[in-house]
Amino acid sequence: MKNIIDYVTEEIAGFDEKPFCDVDSLVLSQLSYLKLGCIAAGSERPAALPEIHNLHASELYPALLKGVRAAGLNRRLICELAANPRFRNIKIFNCTESFSPNDEKQFAAVTFILPDGSLYIAYRGTDSTMIGWKEDFNMAFKCPVPSQVEGAEYLRRTAEAIPGKIRVGGHSKGGNVAVYAAMSAQPKIKERLTAVYSHDGPGFLEETIQSENFRGIEPLIHKTLPQSSLIGMLLEHHENYSIVESDGFWIAQHDPFLWSVEKGEFVLCEQISGGARYFNDTLNSWVKAQTDDKRELFVDTLFQVLNSTSAETTGELSDGFVRNLPTVLGAVKNIDADTRRAVSHILRELFSAAFRNLVPSRREKEANAPTSPDA
Repeated sequence: MKNIIDYVTEEIAGFDEKPFCDVDSLVLSQLSYLKLGCIAAGSERPAALPEIHNLHASELYPALLKGVRAAGLNRRLICELAANPRFRNIKIFNCTESFSPNDEKQFAAVTFILPDGSLYIAYRGTDSTMIGWKEDFNMAFKCPVPSQVEGAEYLRRTAEAIPGKIRVGGHSKGGNVAVYAAMSAQPKIKERLTAVYSHDGPGFLEETIQSENFRGIEPLIHKTLPQSSLIGMLLEHHENYSIVESDGFWIAQHDPFLWSVEKGEFVLCEQISGGARYFNDTLNSWVKAQTDDKRELFVDTLFQVLNSTSAETTGELSDGFVRNLPTVLGAVKNIDADTRRAVSHILRELFSAAFRNLVPSRREKEANAPTSPDA
């Protein structure tokens, strides 16, 4: 199976010969996970900007890859990008990062200036911090969350600083932020938007999907999902989407390095896997059934328990699971009785939704079963 690294290795045609595509968007979205602030921090004017080939320097790698997942694959990606005439002269502008535990915000964005002067604004997805994941969960009852607000402001500032056509996009939460920024943009900025890319990004609550602002930019949205998508199918997802083959198993398919690419395009399949549909139908029907207050209570209580471990990242939580288990159980016991009863009720509703969705799945399986020759 070939992936985005193979694409960057093989696709050397310029953007004037082969127009910007969904795979290019995923490549640049993946770059947004790197600590590009070490080479393009701040909001300086786009005069003598660094270019992608400047990333390929041994002295930069420790800073670029610090705390970044799949450091080896990202290093290979940088090497191939630096050698490729399609990508190596893309300029890097204004890498911004913002992290606030008090506001429950984890945000980062960077602007890439293509050779034709058009812009691609890439919003970073969720990192490994507990705050980053908490903000994702907050989307179940709140819009906008702080990263969405900052994403819209970043788009406004960038559009004011640099002329030209604009594309926005991102992977995971970054895709959601890209859509929100586009739908919230001023009319003059919307006129410059040519595409909005969401690579396995979660959707929005029903009221947001039905809003005039969302409907106005919906035709520009390019949404891509792996075949066992769990993240990108969360919440309402009225956008049209393409389904990409992935070499990963279950939630690992969220990893951009596992998406299949052949002949310069994603390898597409017809539908989301049955297991992913079941999971998402269950979760989305449960979310719809709860009030905003109940969703918020559930999320806050869940993270109150997780925060009792003092883990700051999901890695720390996972690595110390056995050690932290007594702390977690103690935190559950210390939740006041009313909250505990309410959360227990919400969990019963979740399991009930799972059962309701399981029955149609079994019926569907039986209906599609081959007929016996003796029938």
